[in-house]
Amino acid sequence: MATTTPHRNSFLSNRPSPPIKSPIKSPQSSASSNITTPSSTSALPETTPKPKFVPPPANSFAFTLIPVLSLPRAQSFYATVFGWTFQPQASASQLIFFTPSSVMGALSLIPGTDAAPESGSESEKNGEKEKIDLRAGGVVNHILVADVAATLQKVVEAGGMVEKERWVEGGHTELGRFWDTEGNLGGVLKWLI
Repeated sequence: MATTTPHRNSFLSNRPSPPIKSPIKSPQSSASSNITTPSSTSALPETTPKPKFVPPPANSFAFTLIPVLSLPRAQSFYATVFGWTFQPQASASQLIFFTPSSVMGALSLIPGTDAAPESGSESEKNGEKEKIDLRAGGVVNHILVADVAATLQKVVEAGGMVEKERWVEGGHTELGRFWDTEGNLGGVLKWLI
């Protein structure tokens, strides 16, 4: 697979939205599913198992906010690639996710997009209002996986794109980088020690 480094905006504008083959199930359609649709903002049914949450130790990453353009598409991507589970938030513009570890987070619609409210989407600079893309920035979170190459293949199958194929850093860590379906840069890693 060729390594490409798309510019974030060109990635979104030059790429058609992938068809969503969603593993998302409504709680009514499967009592054993703990993945729910974003349109459901009520509490989870009692029959839906809730993930056991154990807080991480102090001074650890504990919550990750992932800005998205489409909640269903992003939910499908992260559930398919990493097996994350979701529960609806009181807000229709966020979904809380749980990972197998104690780290949790939320998919959050980017303010100012068609699907999200305007609040917080503009900044005033020199008297001019400008839109802010919450994906801009330099932090890249890496997700611990069992197999970097296999996970990057899942990224592609789920509609994302590989930014950098698997490489080994310092003889102790395998890494890879990808773009999710929403244009966010992410990383995967496996410790070799």
